[in-house]
Amino acid sequence: LIRSLRLQIIAEWRSTEQKRIEAEERCIMESVRQQQRMEETREDRAREREEAKEHRHKMLCEKMEEEKKQCEEMEHIHQDLYLEANRHCEDKMVSTHKCFMIWAVYQHV
Repeated sequence: LIRSLRLQIIAEWRSTEQKRIEAEERCIMESVRQQQRMEETREDRAREREEAKEHRHKMLCEKMEEEKKQCEEMEHIHQDLYLEANRHCEDKMVSTHKCFMIWAVYQHV
């Protein structure tokens, strides 16, 4: 009877201990999953920041390229106007003073 009682107590202790260990393992696994979720969130945010940075850089480069093209176009127009004024002066045999005035106007366009 005593032996049977001891075996029963030992069996209950083992069962209780097993349940405690399983509960600790569940707690540890939940903690690990939470850490993984936090790490994934951190990585997602870092990736989003990097993508936004790359997008801003791309947009800035495109804007700078467009401004460069506009500058080159304006320079080309300026050169064309200057040459046209020069041809006009040569064709009409306009005085040097008048040509200088025309060139001065076109240089400020």
